[in-house]
Amino acid sequence: GLLGLLLLAIMLSSLLRTCQATLKSSPPTPPPAPPPPVPAAPASPQSSPRPKPTPTPLEVPIAPHGSGELILEDARRQIRPIRASEVVNAIERARQIPPGDPQYREAQRQIDQWSQDIYLIARQRANNGDFKGAIAAAQLVPDDRKALYQEAQKAIAQWKKRLP
Repeated sequence: GLLGLLLLAIMLSSLLRTCQATLKSSPPTPPPAPPPPVPAAPASPQSSPRPKPTPTPLEVPIAPHGSGELILEDARRQIRPIRASEVVNAIERARQIPPGDPQYREAQRQIDQWSQDIYLIARQRANNGDFKGAIAAAQLVPDDRKALYQEAQKAIAQWKKRLP
């Protein structure tokens, strides 16, 4: 909570002062030499690079009660250039904050905003003529956000009429 943030600010301030003092008292050092070039490996049909597995947000352990701030921060980090599926992942993460947590209200506010963002993505896709993508995104609007969900359902019905 607030006390934790205050302690963190004090610790960071102290660390910053220590680093600044160290930098002022240290003589400048020359930049390191660039690393030697790595020889190219011969191309081999058997050795193709493997794609790196990407962890799913649900693999993140559920935080204990009272850590809603950390959960909400984690949920916010999951959104990059906006993809509706990533927004859904963030919503699911934020839903893990229990009602008694100090961050519960903020999580609900953020879920409302993210739900609107999903619908906005759907509308942008429809405006670009991608009705299939628009429908897919609009179907991700959470049904517990009643008014927005109903609006998305009406839009889906309209967009379905425009599919080839």
